[in-house]
Amino acid sequence: MIATQPIALKVKAAKQLQKIYIVEDHTAAREELAQIINRAGNLTVCGAAGVDHRVLAAIASTKPDLVLADVSSAGKQGLALIKKLRLVNRSFKLLVISTQNGALYAAKVLLSGGDGYIMKREDLDEIVYAIQDVMQGHIYISEEVMERTQGSG
Repeated sequence: MIATQPIALKVKAAKQLQKIYIVEDHTAAREELAQIINRAGNLTVCGAAGVDHRVLAAIASTKPDLVLADVSSAGKQGLALIKKLRLVNRSFKLLVISTQNGALYAAKVLLSGGDGYIMKREDLDEIVYAIQDVMQGHIYISEEVMERTQGSG
């Protein structure tokens, strides 16, 4: 009987879905991200919204495991948005998706409270991989940003 307990715990853990909240101003991009995330099997989108004053309250009420946030559309306020999200709750993971391809910006995202940084133009499967990687406790940086950093040194 003792030998079956770990197996039962693994089955229970495998069935538990990780809740993802998407912050993205473009409706079509939000819907595309939601579709690919929901197909991943172990992930489910618990909410999605654009960057506005209501998003913080929505995240607080849905209690996601991870927030996938596009800070590109927030302009210079992107880093401030990350800090505001962290004030809402420090326990969820925060993966930033952005059009800005720069190691300096990626570093600022991490210093502001992000757990990862991925380029918006990455393949959708790579975005799902990044979500899962961050959910496992790793820091994820888009390979394109890393290659650009290594090439500039």
